[in-house]
Amino acid sequence: MPSIEKQTSERCDCPCGCGQSASLLSGSFNYTTDRYVVFRTVLLQCDEGGAHVWSILRSGPWFKDDKRDCWLTLHTWINEKNLATRIEDPENSPFSKLFLFTERLLTREEVLLQPGGKEWAFRVHGGLIVKHKEISAFLLKLTDV
Repeated sequence: MPSIEKQTSERCDCPCGCGQSASLLSGSFNYTTDRYVVFRTVLLQCDEGGAHVWSILRSGPWFKDDKRDCWLTLHTWINEKNLATRIEDPENSPFSKLFLFTERLLTREEVLLQPGGKEWAFRVHGGLIVKHKEISAFLLKLTDV
């Protein structure tokens, strides 16, 4: 059964520079009994950019020639009362301003070209959204469900 472990929550400045604060969530998400990812999620609701959920997921290595763990970036927002999620390039995310990484940051193209990469990313991220109470409450409030 999927579960969240080692969860932390803190406030940070909104990366867009608007002066508001955002929620920064971190932890590990066990998406199966023997598989997990480390996640970092920022819940943003600022006047300039609207409401967004940015997540990065850290998994093991994706490439034979690079043994570093990999982070992939996902962006979720409300599009006409529906959730929309897109795999993003890491430099477009707020994480590029919040953290320094030694692991590999996967580009959108690298995820999409990896067989099963897109499906895995959306399945794991969708499970995280459903299981993490603070993320799901934030999104439910935005969709007026």
